[in-house]
Amino acid sequence: MESIINNLIEKTIKIVITSTLVVSCTNVSTPNVDVAIREDLVSLSLPEQVHMIQALTPEKQCEYWKYKIENTLSSKNLSKSEKELIRPLLDYITPEAYAENDTSAAIQEFTDDLTATLIKEYKWDNQKLFKYLGTIMTESEYTEYCKRNN
Repeated sequence: MESIINNLIEKTIKIVITSTLVVSCTNVSTPNVDVAIREDLVSLSLPEQVHMIQALTPEKQCEYWKYKIENTLSSKNLSKSEKELIRPLLDYITPEAYAENDTSAAIQEFTDDLTATLIKEYKWDNQKLFKYLGTIMTESEYTEYCKRNN
């Protein structure tokens, strides 16, 4: 039973990562995130964060995701090989990929492979997947969020 639940959680995380990126982004070359707005946004509950992000323009949504991914790639808590696996996410944030808010087969395949590799080879659990790939919160913001809400 526990393996079935873990499998469902893993599949849910994959769907969240893929759909969040697809719904949220278009191509922006350099993130220009307003720090004050970002601080207010990440202080909200997770459902409120999702709602607020979805209410932003596609350009702003993408700025937040690019900022997040760049922050993840600069983490001291991830190995060089983990970062090399994650880096290609930036390549999938293009106007074509998000034009129809539809998950392309290429994006789905990449995120499935990425999450499977991180789980199998790097022993990531669902919390780590969410922390680094499933929310716009940076590593430190996520840590603070968990402290506030536990």
